[in-house]
Amino acid sequence: MLSRLLELVFPERCPACQALTQHLGLCGTCALSLYPTAPACPVCALPGRAEVTCSRCRLRPPPWRTVRAPYRYGGELAKAIRRFKWGGTQGGRPELARPLGKLLAPALTAIEVDVIVPVPLHRLRVRERGFSQALALALAARGFAGLTAPVIPGLLERRRATPEQAGLGRTAREQNVAGAFVVPDLAGVRGKHVLLVDDVITTGATAAACARVLRSAGAAEITVAALARAEM
Repeated sequence: MLSRLLELVFPERCPACQALTQHLGLCGTCALSLYPTAPACPVCALPGRAEVTCSRCRLRPPPWRTVRAPYRYGGELAKAIRRFKWGGTQGGRPELARPLGKLLAPALTAIEVDVIVPVPLHRLRVRERGFSQALALALAARGFAGLTAPVIPGLLERRRATPEQAGLGRTAREQNVAGAFVVPDLAGVRGKHVLLVDDVITTGATAAACARVLRSAGAAEITVAALARAEM
């Protein structure tokens, strides 16, 4: 009854166009612009003609097992993600984590992990945005996917502020995040299968920097999940 009441008082709106909708996620019109990544590289989720490991992953194997990213970055989904991170009057729109988490959740079903770790923001960026979008997305997607592993943001920290990755090339992105992350509690990840969550994977530089630190801290396995996969 409480859920029904909340739906009446706060009806669901499409995170892309803000139109009223009867379900979580994008409305029917905006959903037409969703393009799945599949078929894609099974390692980095780069869309391709077949589900075979791409040349980039063969030449430089990333420090994770696989990336789960259900959609390509673009269209109304890209608009919704931008509104999620920057669309508020004083930062982002944390309430959009719920419909976006619903979109990510199907990619996380039937996965067994020990702990869920969002890609962290520096404390200055959290203060600027008002929240951590990866943490909000991880919490929402975990609930919809029915995962039992806990979301523990403190297991991975960003120890220095870095400029936004948007607009940077591959090499610049890698240099930008080099040495930016640290695992303060090694026991929290040692021997565990970690699910690393972010909103978008572009070159994979940020996810790779996080995964390397987690590997160095003793993580047994790392799976990366993101709502969207950009091509660069």
